[in-house]
Amino acid sequence: MFIFIFSFVLTSCSSTKRKDEKYWTKLISWNEKIRRSILLQSDTSPDSVTTVKIDNNFIIVEQHYSKGHIFLSKTFMIDSLLLSESRYSNDGAFELRQYYCQGKILISESILYKGDVYGLVSNYYCPTSNIKEIGFRFKNTKYGIWKSYDSLGKEEVLDLKSYDLIDSLDNITFEFQ
Repeated sequence: MFIFIFSFVLTSCSSTKRKDEKYWTKLISWNEKIRRSILLQSDTSPDSVTTVKIDNNFIIVEQHYSKGHIFLSKTFMIDSLLLSESRYSNDGAFELRQYYCQGKILISESILYKGDVYGLVSNYYCPTSNIKEIGFRFKNTKYGIWKSYDSLGKEEVLDLKSYDLIDSLDNITFEFQ
């Protein structure tokens, strides 16, 4: 995923400057490091699973636990179509959240730290999986460069500044337990 997003972001704008390359490289690198760490820690077998039906039994939430800690949460429609999946670090501080359409097509991915979205956020069109929007969030707020694409692939770039916040990601580190 890292290589695909990195090459897409850099090649989608032919006039990319060195500063932009450094910005995207740092953002994608941090994101991928945290993402891999969450996936590694959440790759375990459950010792218990809870299932809750909500919204008049149309939505089912499965939560998988190991040694008392949640490591995986899945939300389904009543017809078993996957809506979302969240994977958690052992300490629960980090979450990799993914949303799906038609039960299998990824349409959004983000990393949360203590409940807030940080780092690279990518959203995709359903059912094509073409990139719809990609950018940087810090404590849920959009910052930096955001690239959005219409359904035909036409790019629009929005520069929200505050690039220095990317350096703040260095203070959000993953602790292995």
